[in-house]
Parts: sequence; structure tokens; C-alpha cells
Amino acid sequence: MTKLLISKHEVILVSSGAIGLGAHILGRKKSPKTELAEQQAFAAVGQAALINEYRQCFAPKGIQVGQALITGDDLAQRQQYLNLRNSLNKMLELNILPIINENDTTSVIEIEPTSDKGFGDNDVLAALVAAKLDADLLIILTSVNGLYPNGEFDPQDPPIAKISSLDELRKIQPGTLSQLGRGGAASKVEAARIASLCGISTIIANGLEPHIISNVMDANSNVGTEILPCGPKLSAKKKWIGFSQSGKGRVIVNEGAVKAIKEKHASLLPVGVTATNGKFKAGDVIQITDETDFEIARGVASYDSTQLNQVMGKKSSEFSESHPTLPEEVVHCDKLVLFQEKKYE
Repeated sequence: MTKLLISKHEVILVSSGAIGLGAHILGRKKSPKTELAEQQAFAAVGQAALINEYRQCFAPKGIQVGQALITGDDLAQRQQYLNLRNSLNKMLELNILPIINENDTTSVIEIEPTSDKGFGDNDVLAALVAAKLDADLLIILTSVNGLYPNGEFDPQDPPIAKISSLDELRKIQPGTLSQLGRGGAASKVEAARIASLCGISTIIANGLEPHIISNVMDANSNVGTEILPCGPKLSAKKKWIGFSQSGKGRVIVNEGAVKAIKEKHASLLPVGVTATNGKFKAGDVIQITDETDFEIARGVASYDSTQLNQVMGKKSSEFSESHPTLPEEVVHCDKLVLFQEKKYE
């Protein structure tokens, strides 16, 4: 990594390990059964020690580091997200290496992720940061050589070399949690999916191997698993809509609406909605799924859930008199992010 920084590459490091390090310093054992308040106490000790380790590591090379502790709200709330992006960009401009972790001391969401917002793991956090800052490459370092077909390390088999579509990525089965982490194959697959949909390549490789980052950056070196981008770069606002939060609610749409959204990039109209799930307000980001519960898009709702339940399945001409103030679109196409992949040969 030092070589990248010295050669003027812009690098952001998303680090894990604060809870595990804090537990070690305190002589305690962290396990999945450790209560939340105790994990947060471990994080308070570990975060300070972790950034100090990084400072001592990079200082001999003349590299300054800066810590950014964030929560789900920093990405879910658009103004906070813009402030974070500006702050990180300024650190890069000043040749400071940003080191990011979720603020486990105050956040419940990463330790116990919720359905409406949160990361659940630093792999996903890294993908979101990569998307927000329009990165060229996401590198995820783990303790094995890449992704394996069944989601678990198998010393008898080599890792998958390249994944060129989301269909291939979906076939990777979730792995198990490590002793000191909340990751596993599932979080790495989700991180790669987010990056791929945002037009960013991902390489998952073994961080225990010497010179691994240099090898990853070497075009002639075939290490890890590479996941190719499956779509174009999205605008900053569409990245926020698509990936900053899981959605305040869900709408289920019929086959005609799916076709219109995917093939014509049309807005979602009330007539195409067959059901809703959860409560949401106008202006909230909502999930849009087909009738098999497969998520095809996310978007900013123009209706609240109560209004939509009253008019779903109807044409605008059928409710224009009873609800004259409602817009024509449940989600306008300009505020909709389609989860559709580009196929590679």
C-alpha cells in the first residue's frame, strides 16, 4: 500500500478489528454472545489503539493518516453523506490516508444491522465508500485466496478467478462467521454486487500473502477473485438512492411494470403496483420487487404508503377526482435506480 501512496494513487482504507483488538487489550474474549454494551466498550478501546498502530506504521514513510468513524446515518441522510464525501476528498487532496471504520462505540447498526439502514460489515461499508467516491477499484482482503463456489475455503480447490455477471455472483453460497469478525462470503458477495452495479471492479484476495496489494495491482499477476462491473457509473444521487440504505418500505409490482421499468426505463405508476410492505413517507427510498420478491430497483417515493394502498392497481384517470393532488408516478424514472446487469462475453 505504501508504494501506491508514494506513487500518488488515491487510497482509502476501510479497517476492521476495533472490537477484537479492544477485547484483546482488556484481556477479554469476544464472541457472538457478547452483549452489545460490552462490544461497544471493546470498540472504544480498540479504535484508539487501531489508529495509533496505523499512525506508527505509516509515519516512517512520511504518510499522515486520518480517522473517519461513521454510522449508517452518514450515508442514509443525503446531506450527511455529502459532508462525508467532501471531507474524504479533502483528506485525499491533502495527501492524508483516510482510515474508515463504523463507529461501533455509538452505533448499534453495524453490530446488529437493521432492515432500514446499516452496513452489517466492513466489506459492505468499503463498497459503499468506493461507490460514493467513484473509485476505480475495490480491493477486499481476507484470510483466504478469494471466493469459492460453495462460499467456504477448500484447500483442494483454487478460488474462482473471474466473475463476469451478477448471475454468477448470486451462485456463491454464504459462508460462516469468523471468530473475530462479522464477515464471511455473504458480506463479500454483497460488497462486490454493490461495487459491480456502480461500475467498479472488485478483487477479493488473501491479505496474509506478502506484497498482496502490489500483486493485485500488477496486471500480469493473477491473484484472488476479480468481479467485473456490470453497469455504467451512476450519478452521485443515484448511488445514494440505490445503496445508502436498504429502503424504508417495499412495493411489489406486476410483470407489466417490471417490463416497463427494465426495458423502457419508465417511471413506476400506481397501476403497476400489486402490494406494499412496511410504512414509508413521500421522499423515502423504497425497494421495488417483482412478484417473486426479487428486488429489481430502488427509488424515491412520491407517495406515502397509506396513499399508495388507496390507489394501487388503478390508472390515474380512475383516482384523479378523489385524489387530485397525487402525482402520476409512484417513483419517477429520474429518481429510480435499476438493478440490471450488463452481460460480458
